[in-house]
Amino acid sequence: MSRAIFSLLTCFLLILNLNLVLTAPEALVKAGSASLKPGETATIAIRVENIPSNGGLGAYDIKITFNPSVVQVLDVVGGDSPFDAITAKNIDNANGWVRFNHFIATTQGPTGSITIARLKVKAVGAPGSSTSLIVEVISLVNAKTGEEIPRSTSPGSITIVKPPPTKKSSSITILINTTKLELGRGIEVQGDVNPDRPGVTVTITFTKPDRSVVVCEVETNSTGGYRETFTPDMSGEWRVRASWPGDEEYEGSSSNTLTFTVAGKKSFISISVSPAVPERGEVVRIHGFINPPQAKVPVMIYMERDGSKKRISIVYTNERGEYLYAFKVEFTGEVKFYAEWPGSGKYEGARSSPLIIVVGERAVKKRVFLPTKEEVEIRVVSNSTETKVELKQEERRITVSLSGPKGTKGVLKLFIPSKLLEAYASSIEKTLFLLDGDPIEPAEMKEVEDGYLVTIVYSHSTRRVDVYYVTYTVSVKVLDYEKRPVGRAEVILVGPISLCARTNASGVVSFAKVPAGAYRVEVYYGPKVGEESLEVPQITSMTLSTTVGKWKALYNEARGKLAKMEEELSRLKMLLEETEGRAKELESSLENLRSKYETTQSELETYRGLSYALAVATIVGFTAGYLIGKRRKDSETSGEI
Repeated sequence: MSRAIFSLLTCFLLILNLNLVLTAPEALVKAGSASLKPGETATIAIRVENIPSNGGLGAYDIKITFNPSVVQVLDVVGGDSPFDAITAKNIDNANGWVRFNHFIATTQGPTGSITIARLKVKAVGAPGSSTSLIVEVISLVNAKTGEEIPRSTSPGSITIVKPPPTKKSSSITILINTTKLELGRGIEVQGDVNPDRPGVTVTITFTKPDRSVVVCEVETNSTGGYRETFTPDMSGEWRVRASWPGDEEYEGSSSNTLTFTVAGKKSFISISVSPAVPERGEVVRIHGFINPPQAKVPVMIYMERDGSKKRISIVYTNERGEYLYAFKVEFTGEVKFYAEWPGSGKYEGARSSPLIIVVGERAVKKRVFLPTKEEVEIRVVSNSTETKVELKQEERRITVSLSGPKGTKGVLKLFIPSKLLEAYASSIEKTLFLLDGDPIEPAEMKEVEDGYLVTIVYSHSTRRVDVYYVTYTVSVKVLDYEKRPVGRAEVILVGPISLCARTNASGVVSFAKVPAGAYRVEVYYGPKVGEESLEVPQITSMTLSTTVGKWKALYNEARGKLAKMEEELSRLKMLLEETEGRAKELESSLENLRSKYETTQSELETYRGLSYALAVATIVGFTAGYLIGKRRKDSETSGEI
């Protein structure tokens, strides 16, 4: 029994597999189509689609026939990989056919769809003629089994179309308002398209001295004119021409080429000294660069000290336009350095801004260990008699205590390493400087090698400079008693530093450069109207409700309640009057009912008396009638006797 079931199951699977084979889609070999003008060439793709996945395509041999009076085949080239080559090809344009083949040495070829070849053709027929590209598959082989793949074909076609009509010729003119200008100035370019072509795009092409190109596009006006102002960004000889692409009626055209010269490009030279805060006997590096870079050009370095100026060296730039000079400082006090170069044919010479440094007998140095495990050095030098530096790293603060002859000018130079700021995600712009507790702006802040050189000027006595190199921005929003923003309120921040500002129309005030610490936030709107505590940086934004408008709000609230009570009292009064009116109406109705009752009762008594009288009369009448009748009967009886 089980053997019979197994045999039936085997037969069922064979039938199912045969059905799947019979219903599998055929591969389709098809040629592309194109519409060409006489003499025009094109590439026609020959594709195979629905290639079976089991084995894929391994080889083909295809023949395409066509009408040779309409089209000629120039070449046959490969298609997509791995059928990107042709093994053999034969082109017979006289009889109108081409045959080509290719194979790949693999047991798994491409599946699905692939372009196996491309025909390069040329239109030779007259406009209106056409030809079919009839596909004949000589062989289409499965890469795995070596068997022929079932297939069908789909022809392509080529139609010869009429070329577009010949367009009329046009011309375009160009003028410039100057042939010489300075760098940074604009040049005006204008011209006309002839015949007038309003609203078309004119392309203005500028060629720079370095042969690079800048392209501008402008639209013509109602008479075919155009105008454009352009600012060159390079000195030297420029060229400019104009063109337009044409339209359905007119061919495009280009103008002649004009030249103009841009003179005198500005240059820049920088200067830095490292270390930025040197001490006597130390060798400093005086260095900088020229921009744009100028290689192998002389740079003169000058020093100015005690009212006298002298050139201390001439050095030459490297290939990057950089220069370097080592100089040993053998003095103390303030000194000024600057550098200059004489210029070249294309660039004007330049002088650097003066760099002022203060050389101390001994620079005060403090080493700082960063969270990154790196170590950096802070340097301080001043012309004060005494300079002490204290570093409080937990507060991110540098404190410099200074003293000197009262009333004389004090100059402090402080070098802050870039790595110190970067280690705490800070910047020199966020750094807060205090002089005796009051915020100040340094006389100069200059970026130098590996950091910033900060100059602070002060009047001598006993002074203290605090530098917070990590600060935060604190935002406070002030609301009144009814939770509305309060503008022009005075907000005071009291803590490690004290700050004061007024709120804007939205009730918001922001304090920049606030060091970490505990603060008290006080709000004044005339009198003090609110207070709150704040811990920076745990909290950097807060909303503070105040008593502004409290009594007005309470007064308005009381007025509102009073108005509601008066409204309720008025309603009750109207209800009372309405009730009294109804009571009077009911009382009148009651009187009417009482009167009607008494009248009805009187009438009832009258009717009752009449009823009694009628009853008595009826009884009397009946009795009288009875007696009379009885007497008459008795009389009649007596007569008979």
